[in-house]
Amino acid sequence: MGKAQLTCPNGHPIDPSWDVCPYCRAAVQKGVSAVQVQPAAGGGAPAKTVAIDPSALLGTAHVAKNVVGWIVAMNGQQKGQDFRLFDGRNVLGTAADCDLVVFDPYLSARHAVFLIESSKSNYILQDLDSRNGTYVNRQRIIKSELVDNDEIRFGQTDFRFKCLY
Repeated sequence: MGKAQLTCPNGHPIDPSWDVCPYCRAAVQKGVSAVQVQPAAGGGAPAKTVAIDPSALLGTAHVAKNVVGWIVAMNGQQKGQDFRLFDGRNVLGTAADCDLVVFDPYLSARHAVFLIESSKSNYILQDLDSRNGTYVNRQRIIKSELVDNDEIRFGQTDFRFKCLY
C-alpha cells in the first residue's frame, strides 16, 4: 500500500506542519480537520477519504515552538500578511517546503534564511545566493544582523521586521 497524502480543504497536497496551504491560502486547521486520502490497493484511484488527527502523526515536537519575531509584507500580493519567525533556521522562498512561502516572481525557491537565537537577541538574515538579492534598509546584503523595524526587500516585496526580544 502506498504512502497516504495530506491535503488542504481544497484538495491540494500539504505538509502536516503547514498552517496555510501555499497554493490556495486556505487555512489548515489543526486537529481532525485535515484529510488523508488512502490509496487503493494496486495503486489505483483513492479508495476512501478519512479524517485524521495530525498530532497523532507528528507528536508534540512541533507544538513547542514560540514565536520570537515576524516580518510583515508592506506591498505585493501578500500585503499586510505577517510571517512568524521561530528560534533557529527560518528559510524564505517560493518553494512550498520553505518555512516562509512568499509569492513574488523575483524570488528564488530558497531565497534567504533567518538565523535566530532569541535568548541572545541575535537575529541574522543571510542571502542564499539568490539571483535578485536581499536588501536590508536599502543596502544589498549577503549577511546582516537585524534590529527591530528594519526594512527588508526580497524580490519586489518589501517587509518590516519585528522582534520580541
